[in-house]
Amino acid sequence: MICAPLPRFRIYTTINSYFIVIKGWLAGKLKNNDEVAVLEKKMAQLFFPGYQVICTSSARAAIYFGIKQIISPGQKVILSPVTIPDVVNMVICAGGVPVFADIAENTCNITVASIEKLIDNKTGAVLITHLHGLACDVVRIKDI
Repeated sequence: MICAPLPRFRIYTTINSYFIVIKGWLAGKLKNNDEVAVLEKKMAQLFFPGYQVICTSSARAAIYFGIKQIISPGQKVILSPVTIPDVVNMVICAGGVPVFADIAENTCNITVASIEKLIDNKTGAVLITHLHGLACDVVRIKDI
């Protein structure tokens, strides 16, 4: 029986990507290359003037650093129960307490009403997930 590897062990690239990296390494471009710093600076200028942008190796790392920056240890982070375990793990690793909000039957996104019920003085953040191409009501959630 042939089966796909577990997502954690799956390679999300092509063999050509490895040749490009090896070619850059052999050419000495990977030693003192500042392309990431240039990208970070351009992203900040375009989308977040006055803020610093930091590229991370994965969304998992970005979630960790983002949550770590905005909450205090022990604060609650409201999020969707329809998510991957890594998101929940990053909230915990950042010192947060994951609290799951109810979802809407028609979108599987967390609802404004369920968020409002869960918010209290121990809430540090609301982490939303847009599923199946359907966006959460970001404006109302931000207003809360």
